[in-house]
Amino acid sequence: MRLRLRSAQGGSAPFFLIGDAVQFSKENAACNFPSGGSPRQAQRMVFGRTDRADYRDQEGNDWRPGLEVVSRVGPHNDTVARCWWTDVAAEPISGTPDPELYRYGFHIGDFWVNLTVAPEKYNARLKFAATRGINTRTNSFDVSINGREAARQVDVVSLAGGPNKAFDLVFSDIAPTNGVIEIRFTGQRITAGTNTIRSQAFVQALKLEPVADRKQTRKNKKCSHLGRGQTRMAL
Repeated sequence: MRLRLRSAQGGSAPFFLIGDAVQFSKENAACNFPSGGSPRQAQRMVFGRTDRADYRDQEGNDWRPGLEVVSRVGPHNDTVARCWWTDVAAEPISGTPDPELYRYGFHIGDFWVNLTVAPEKYNARLKFAATRGINTRTNSFDVSINGREAARQVDVVSLAGGPNKAFDLVFSDIAPTNGVIEIRFTGQRITAGTNTIRSQAFVQALKLEPVADRKQTRKNKKCSHLGRGQTRMAL
């Protein structure tokens, strides 16, 4: 076996690694490597909530802190201080049996969540509530999934029927790209005096589950409709 390599320092002359043997296993059992090793189970996360213990919802599901977030805040900036709503929203949240999922959040002009998944179809549920007096008429935002527009100019107050009300967006049959589902939130460009800035996009919580799991849950519950404060959208 002979491998031709070049120096990482930019030198033009190649050099070689020469081996006299290759070792491999004689095992003939199924190994399932490396395909299909990513998570297949449902993923649930709450953004901004810093409690050490997971939150268990009314159906007995655990929600973990949402940490798989990428944002561009510039050098010498604290992402947690600038983007996380870590304090509990002052007003009560209506329209949900689990207001704890809507009391915190992540917010900035542009950010995205990267979810590593196995190769199958998924449904995503994004949870919102217009808390903290935010004006969503001037802070509407777009949602894209794997680079494709999924929802435009999301105005949470209008869609939820008022502030401090839970509202869910549901997206169906999402296929991962290279083992990842990227959900991006991008604020609208608005004029502030002589400057053009991005409005604040935000999200409180997120659930991603395989389509097969959702279908089984529906079958078990004999229920196929969405409740109030929810909108289903197919990609």
